[in-house]
Amino acid sequence: MSQVPATSADENGLAAYRVGWQATKELLRQGRSFSGYERNCVFLNCRGLPFANVSAITGLDFEDDGRAIGVTDWDHDGDLDLWLRNRTGPRLRFMRNETIRTDGQHDSFFVTIALRGTKSNRDAIGARVVVTLDENSLGADAGNQALVSPTTLVQTLQAGDAYLSQSSKRLHFGLGKSASLRQVSVRWPTGTVETFTDVEPGDRYELVEGSGRGIRLPSRPPTVSLVPRPQTTPPSSPPRRTYFANRVPLPLLQYRSLGAEENLTVDVSGQPLLLVLWASWCEPCVRELALLTQHAESLREGKVRVLALTVDGLDESHNSTLEDANAMLDRLGFPHERGAATVELLRKLELVQRVLFSQDQPIAVPTSFLFDQDGELAVVYRGLLDTEQLARDIAALDLFLEQRRDMAVPLAGRWLNPPRQLLTRAVGRIFEQHGFDEDHARYLQMDTEVLNRRRELAGSESERTEINRQFAAANYNTGLALVSSGDVDEAVGHFRRAVEVQPDHTEALINLGTLLARGGEIEDAILHFERALDVDAKSLPARMNLAAALAARRRFADAVKQYAAVILAYPDEARAHSQLGRMYLQLGKLKLGAHYLSLAARLDPQDTAAITSLAWLLATSTIDELRDGERALELSLQLRANSKSLNLIALDVLAAAHAEQGNYAAAIATLDQALPGLAEDLPARKILMSRYTEYTAGRPYRDQDGKYP
Repeated sequence: MSQVPATSADENGLAAYRVGWQATKELLRQGRSFSGYERNCVFLNCRGLPFANVSAITGLDFEDDGRAIGVTDWDHDGDLDLWLRNRTGPRLRFMRNETIRTDGQHDSFFVTIALRGTKSNRDAIGARVVVTLDENSLGADAGNQALVSPTTLVQTLQAGDAYLSQSSKRLHFGLGKSASLRQVSVRWPTGTVETFTDVEPGDRYELVEGSGRGIRLPSRPPTVSLVPRPQTTPPSSPPRRTYFANRVPLPLLQYRSLGAEENLTVDVSGQPLLLVLWASWCEPCVRELALLTQHAESLREGKVRVLALTVDGLDESHNSTLEDANAMLDRLGFPHERGAATVELLRKLELVQRVLFSQDQPIAVPTSFLFDQDGELAVVYRGLLDTEQLARDIAALDLFLEQRRDMAVPLAGRWLNPPRQLLTRAVGRIFEQHGFDEDHARYLQMDTEVLNRRRELAGSESERTEINRQFAAANYNTGLALVSSGDVDEAVGHFRRAVEVQPDHTEALINLGTLLARGGEIEDAILHFERALDVDAKSLPARMNLAAALAARRRFADAVKQYAAVILAYPDEARAHSQLGRMYLQLGKLKLGAHYLSLAARLDPQDTAAITSLAWLLATSTIDELRDGERALELSLQLRANSKSLNLIALDVLAAAHAEQGNYAAAIATLDQALPGLAEDLPARKILMSRYTEYTAGRPYRDQDGKYP
């Protein structure tokens, strides 16, 4: 686990911190422990000697994934008891202190101080209490207060004294059996020091700021009667049935047919579906299939389809096949649909479970999923199915969200807020993280539909404005997901909806323009890039894309203005220098073209396009003062080094550079590497052969416009 960064400006530290937390949460979803089953530790202050490890002898060395501890005299017997709070079960433990037994008698082994501020804060947080005992009166069994001298005990009243916990605000001082108390002094948060002399051992007192005397609090005899039990951690046992108020839509699930080698898609088609995962080697699975066979008629009457998908052949620890599964179903006379689960189907269902239970664990068999007629998950059954409960759940599939919420909780009550409908973007995000782009896009589309309905029901202008902002963001994210899954047309529609609702959504405008340009709608793309720049004049993607669109329309002079604006704002932007250089070549301004291409090659030595254009220009230009054969050769060799294979263009440019240097033999030898792979009728071969002829005649190649063909 990474440590917390010192400042928010520490980007590297923040990144490591986020990665650490993500890894930790992933382990927790797998059922791991923060503490790794490390036992709790308890150390005893031995007053000047090393602390003693008393973890085992106190009985506090549990393997719990502990979080918080509260210290208080819970049973009023004069010693401190502990409340322990854990992340894992049991969530709460009460540990009664029996190391000193009072047997209900009022004795002098302690003094408890409660503080009340008048000039200070009322709770006197920050006050420091010093208890002074008579010389040599401190017993060997005193508590673990800070020992300033052999006769002085000190504690400070704090607000929050441990992780996520607050112990009692009464300061408890453990005393020896023969302790004699001389005085108590308090340094109040105001800085004033006050002495109290009428405080006796064995009682509880309230000290009021400015009063100078202690007020004895009424004695409270021990009131807690608890029977100790062995403190063992019970094994976890997940519930057999989980009913959902907010239902998660079915992901795209494909399975294999039993018999024919084909892939089928799980399809709800307006009818509830019970999806059963089972295996032929699983005895409870076979019993469940027999029950479903027995109740086939009632399931048909309830218009519920049953699809049993076997996991046979997917578990290496069991030597079973799909033939075994098919034979088992035939012996049972199983009348419902059947098929074989795939690894991808199981992984998707595991991801659904991760969303619902915040756990990432394999699915055990038998597990059954009841989907409603809209393809949304209503109930998960883990273990042998209860057919009577299944019948009740089927009958309740059409309940409204408010009614489903009442069914999902174990106790009746009155709700303070109306139920919120599930937004599926979080579900989609998890599927995206695991490479299921199509499911990701589908869940995001569902999210936009929910937000659109909320827009229609918005009660105030401020609420509508906020929902519109969310709706625009949802459509934008859906558009990105659809692009990743290859559905460009749908993506365009979502980007359009985003900018309709939020016209100043820069990223949506840019992405919409990019897709329009890709589809040949250049003029429309230009309009969207210009709108993006109206919103954010410093947007680099908007200006670069606008310049590229202008160039595509052969508006080279306008493109030059845009690339020049980029360079003015971002002097080290290599792509802008490279494109500006090529725009100048298009305009016939070869010297300016060479200048910006040279800058681009220096800013980005891996910019193959800039290096190719520059090397060709320096090797073949008809302008004498522009040609530089030595530099052209250097760039051509760099270009050849950057090419992972025999690149035809790189070889052509290198041959031209050799020829400009007068090394025609090297030029011919270079083209000899390129020509063998080209068919006789290819235009590229004819072009290279024309240059080959020039080099054989001892003449360099000259290109009038300076642009590589």
